Amino acid sequence: AYTDMWAGPPDYNGIYDVDDSVTGLIRTSGPVITLNGAWAQNISVAEQYIDFMGDKAGIRLQYGKDFTVYTAEHGALVEYKPVFQMRDHFQNEIDAFIDCIKSGKKLPSHIDTVVITAQMMQAIYDSADQHREIVLD
Repeated sequence: AYTDMWAGPPDYNGIYDVDDSVTGLIRTSGPVITLNGAWAQNISVAEQYIDFMGDKAGIRLQYGKDFTVYTAEHGALVEYKPVFQMRDHFQNEIDAFIDCIKSGKKLPSHIDTVVITAQMMQAIYDSADQHREIVLD
């Protein structure tokens, strides 16, 4: 049931022709990355987070917010919620851009980085179409 979406009211006579969810597994020479995402989720709370899971601890990073560390101590699961001052994310973007102009450094969103990300995204689509793992060099 439609309740709300930033794109505005639904067009019930429109065309529904988009991939609205993704699940991916990306193996690297280091960590393995799994991802799940959806345009419209059938859950009660809109959540945006990244989980980092290790053999000693895990971290849930809330998008644009704080994070929680999960680990075990003395046979019990414990949580730590560090409290710190966060800078405004949009101001960080502006400051990084100005720093790059002054110093000549590349932004993290430079085309060299974006191309790699685009190749991984395309491999996820190709994997779905071909029903097999896609290997990138």
